[in-house]
Amino acid sequence: MGYMVVQGLEEDEALHLVTVVFQQQEDGTYKGIYIENNGINNDWLQMVLVEHYQDRKKVKALIDRKCILTSLGNTSQIITGEEAENMNPQSLQAYSVLYKNSIDTNGQYYEADKIDQLRAETYIILDGYHQMYGETVKEADGNTRVIPFKGQEDCTTMFLQDLKGRWLVTYLTDETYQEDGIVRTWSEWEYLK
Repeated sequence: MGYMVVQGLEEDEALHLVTVVFQQQEDGTYKGIYIENNGINNDWLQMVLVEHYQDRKKVKALIDRKCILTSLGNTSQIITGEEAENMNPQSLQAYSVLYKNSIDTNGQYYEADKIDQLRAETYIILDGYHQMYGETVKEADGNTRVIPFKGQEDCTTMFLQDLKGRWLVTYLTDETYQEDGIVRTWSEWEYLK
């Protein structure tokens, strides 16, 4: 058990692993949430998903909450970090813990039309009102438009639940800095056992 270390990441950066958990929807699209699993081993998160989140309804309910989490518990019940501080580690395993102790009033989740958008990091970020997060640009004609933010730049692991409830995983394998930006390479999707 241990952290997957991404080539080029410093040791302290390896402790800040961010995971996005996606679920394939009945209409063929994909929705997901952010889990900032700092200090939590990816092997542990993988075990929690495989053992406690086979039920697609349970995963959908979690994603529909549109919360950013610091950890994923065995149940879909969500608590604040303050509540978590007062619990023993064994009891805490049952609960998912909110990032920064509160539910963002707008919420946040990810959406993609195709599976290829996940590893290409072209999925979009939306708030709880289904509005895209992005940069607002004023056009020459006076109209404004939103250029959506795409992907989650600090994500190092993505999990995906398919329509049969099976889990797949992909890991960031390389991050190369080039003149025109950062090129991130992901492993192929693998089914979890």
